[in-house]
Amino acid sequence: MPGRQHDAINDLIREHPDLALWALRTVADIDLEPPGPLRTISGELNDRVSRDRQADTILADGPDNGLRNLLITEVETKLSTRKLEQCLHYATILVIQHDRPVYVVVFTPDAQADKYAAPVTLTRGGLSITLTPTLVGPDQLPVITDPAQVVADPALAALALMAHGKTEGVIRTFIEGLDTIKSRESPGDNGHAMRYFDYAIDVAPFSIRRLLERDIMRTELPIRSEFAKTYIAKGEIKAILSVLDARGLEVSSAAREQITGCTDLDQLETWVRRAAIIQTADELFD
Repeated sequence: MPGRQHDAINDLIREHPDLALWALRTVADIDLEPPGPLRTISGELNDRVSRDRQADTILADGPDNGLRNLLITEVETKLSTRKLEQCLHYATILVIQHDRPVYVVVFTPDAQADKYAAPVTLTRGGLSITLTPTLVGPDQLPVITDPAQVVADPALAALALMAHGKTEGVIRTFIEGLDTIKSRESPGDNGHAMRYFDYAIDVAPFSIRRLLERDIMRTELPIRSEFAKTYIAKGEIKAILSVLDARGLEVSSAAREQITGCTDLDQLETWVRRAAIIQTADELFD
């Protein structure tokens, strides 16, 4: 079953389909230049023979009655020949159904991705079908050290952090870029910058996620306060309730509401320590 990282990358691509065009242009040297925005269509595919198949995301260039190109984007946390052959099946079905050019872009955090950077051929008797997928692994994602690049393409910056978050200056650059985005937000755009922080947190492996959380709390940039309310407070609240539950202490609905409604980090930290030594949940508030 797909995990958190898989789903986060997939959601990021669906919200920002230009990432697929970026991959084709920079990795495969294919510039489609669609006249309008790409749109997401159903990923359900049927080979009309034996089974239904489900691609992660299918992007269409053009309306239904005037399709120009179709792009399949797959997210694979671990690549294998079998998974690439599955992509070939998806592409073949689309060609049969629509008779239009089809491209496959695979996004992966797999450090061994380059090992699979070759055409995949499926042979059945006298028929051979070959797919040349565009693989976007850690080596294909850019190392972003200029906040202006983050501002220009925050979706790509969030994705690149997955691969290069441990590189000196990358996380700081990402945070500074988001802070610039936040400073330009209108009231109606509130939370725009933090949405990309959400993506970065979700697509990054645990080690980079912890560095990102640590570094944003060290900065004095305004985005820190929003992060604290959104993430640190939630973590402290979860810790308090977990400790109380592990110790078998009953938490009333009123006490639970008081804990979950608190956004004062100092108070929450005090409660975390107190939760380990009190005898009743109500003593938490003494």
